[in-house]
Amino acid sequence: MPRMTVDERQAANVDAYRAAMSAFWGNMTALEQIVTEDFPDAIDGTSAPTRYQVDAIRDLGNRVGALVEGYSVTVPF
Repeated sequence: MPRMTVDERQAANVDAYRAAMSAFWGNMTALEQIVTEDFPDAIDGTSAPTRYQVDAIRDLGNRVGALVEGYSVTVPF
């Protein structure tokens, strides 16, 4: 089996990177849409979140924050 050239390996990396980056932003967009649609707006001052929604958004925020260690703010219980 012939070995890949440096240019062929680089092209494979570019394709894999594009696919991974596209998947990442697709997931971020989906997460943003879910939060926007399923949780009340906290800024409008008229929302009345349930206890479940408070716990769920706190947990989600903490989990996302754990992915970006050093850049998160943990919300206390």
